[in-house]
Order: sequence, then C-alpha cells, then structure tokens
Amino acid sequence: MNDTDAPGPGFKVRVWDAPVRIFHWLLAIAFLVEWLTQDDARTLDIHVYAGYLIGSLIVFRLIWGSVGTRWARFGSFAFSPVEALRYLGRLAQRRPEHILGHNPAGSWAIYLLLTLGAVAVVTGLAALAGEKGHGPLASLVAYSQGSLAHRLHEYAAWTMLTVVAVFTRIRRSLELRNPSR
Repeated sequence: MNDTDAPGPGFKVRVWDAPVRIFHWLLAIAFLVEWLTQDDARTLDIHVYAGYLIGSLIVFRLIWGSVGTRWARFGSFAFSPVEALRYLGRLAQRRPEHILGHNPAGSWAIYLLLTLGAVAVVTGLAALAGEKGHGPLASLVAYSQGSLAHRLHEYAAWTMLTVVAVFTRIRRSLELRNPSR
C-alpha cells in the first residue's frame, strides 16, 4: 500500500512497530510507578529506578525516532503548530481528516511528552542530588537548587499527566464521532 491508497471501511493498517509499542507501554507503566511512589521515603529507590527507566526510554525513542522504521521516525509526523491547530479546528467541527500515523495534534502531544519527560528526569536527578545527596549529580547540586528542582519535577509530572488526559479526551472524542476508525 502506498501513501495515496486509502484503505476501505473496516480495513486496519498496523502502523506502529514493536519497538514503538514496547516503548509506549513501558513509559506508561514507569510513569504509573513514579506516580505511585512519589514523596514516599520507603519507595524512593523504586521511584529513582523508574526515573532512570524513563530517561533510558526517552533516549531510546529519540534514537529510534531518527533511525527507526518509517512511521517511528519523527519526520513522518513533523507537523507545524498551525497544522495542529487547523486539525483541532476540523475536529471541533466534526470534520477531522483521516491521517495514517500520528495526526498533527497527536504529534505535538508526543513532542510535549518527550520534552516534559526529559525535564522530569533531569529535575528528578537534581532534586535527588540536592535534597538527598544521592545520584550522579550529588556533588554538583546544592540543597536550595535541589529544592527548586523538586518543585519543577512535580510541575513537569503534573503537566505530563494533563497532556495525556487532554489528548486522550481528544482521541476518544474522535473515536466516538468516527466509530469506523
């Protein structure tokens, strides 16, 4: 099937390869573990290791987004902010266009989540170093810097959760309007 072929009704195309699917679910599980172990001294080690996993997953995704299969590469969903807003406008009018792969709004959700995930990892490392004196940055971060990093870490996590909630709502709205998808 080439780009100009439109699949018929009920026709399913598997776009996401195994590495992207595994990345997605490992990221979701690691984020859940992070959420369940936040601010609990008894589970700090689990929280830290889940954060390392998230950092490793983001590095993997950045690499796979550059050299992976066609639909995994960032170039396959490089939409401008204007295209994303236009897509959301058509969605609000109940006239969304069908796009194989990520739609323009979804692409920006991915960019946001990868960026926020990276911010959460870096600020988590800085918070761990400054507040607990542990981790690879332990000798580089003062307590006050660690405390600020902790607040930024929490903001990044809450913002990630908000992005997931908003874009999940948009996706469900699209599915309800177009049940054949």
